[in-house]
Amino acid sequence: MQASERLADGYRQDTDTLAAETSEAVGTWWDRTEGLGPFAPVAAAAVAQANRRAVGLADRYLADVLTLARGEAVTVFATDAGLYVDGRLLRRSLSDQPRHIATVVARNEPLDAGRAALRRSMPRHVARGVRQGGTCPICSPKNGTIVPADADVSSHKGCACVVVPIV
Repeated sequence: MQASERLADGYRQDTDTLAAETSEAVGTWWDRTEGLGPFAPVAAAAVAQANRRAVGLADRYLADVLTLARGEAVTVFATDAGLYVDGRLLRRSLSDQPRHIATVVARNEPLDAGRAALRRSMPRHVARGVRQGGTCPICSPKNGTIVPADADVSSHKGCACVVVPIV
């Protein structure tokens, strides 16, 4: 396995862990409040914080891959207001939802935020990348596909695929 593939695996593991932790935290809060009262604003704040962490993980992943390939430190900042979900919209999407839906939203949002960060920052540094998918049957046939750096590689909600930059 090449170093860039190891970095992609590490990034995917980090984002999967973040998504699972966010989902678990929202589920625990739902259990305490039964989805009522302060549930939606607190859950929305937790998801927004996870989204910011996901953007940071994406920045670090891309910087690590580029630094490895170029042999010199590369700094990447994808931070953009467009990467964060509107808090009011997120609160509405979490309000009056059964526990299962709330935890799925909490899991998917950070994965989507990280992918969006990569899609916005990667074209500034490279033209193409190689899709490296997760293990689900939807994504695995697409592993190894060369795509434009700004391609949206998600093929379903909660997709954990990443693009390994071709440097």
